[in-house]
Amino acid sequence: MSLTISLRKSAAIQIAINELLKSIPIITSTNVNIFQNTETLFDEIKKENLKNSERIKNLFYALEYIRISIGNANHTAGINELLAKSASLEKMMLQYSSLASSPVKLPDEVLTGTLKKLKDQEGNYYHKDYIESGIYSKDDIGVFSDNVQLMKRKKQTIKDQLLELNIKITIELPENIVETLVNEKIL
Repeated sequence: MSLTISLRKSAAIQIAINELLKSIPIITSTNVNIFQNTETLFDEIKKENLKNSERIKNLFYALEYIRISIGNANHTAGINELLAKSASLEKMMLQYSSLASSPVKLPDEVLTGTLKKLKDQEGNYYHKDYIESGIYSKDDIGVFSDNVQLMKRKKQTIKDQLLELNIKITIELPENIVETLVNEKIL
């Protein structure tokens, strides 16, 4: 019998499969003592390896099937587009956050007056011949901060949409995949 699962459940199943795959041994060498029958021992290990190889193959097939199904469902439901928008917003937020935390431009009269004062001290070797000033006005920086907040809200909206879709969108697991997952006690 086939089984319908949500994208959220399929993500948990993928994690469980990957964890299980790490734990299935394939023995390629062993210690042999003088009292053991090596032919029998090696045959037993080969049988166990063959059984484990079949389990691994079935789990890899299940993982592949689930990933392909998720990819198709993501595309159909528009999840890929939402993820791309979210990633783009994240990059833009980093850019605007950097601008929002930049130093404020000194007022024009302070810049002009300070630069004139520095120029008048030109003969003095112990003075600086520059001043540091931000590039953007306080209003500009406020706009950058507002943009960051707007992008955060948009990103949260996308995150909420993704959560809803991950619960609502389903994929169908065929009987052979369900059987593998039941046998491995994942389902």
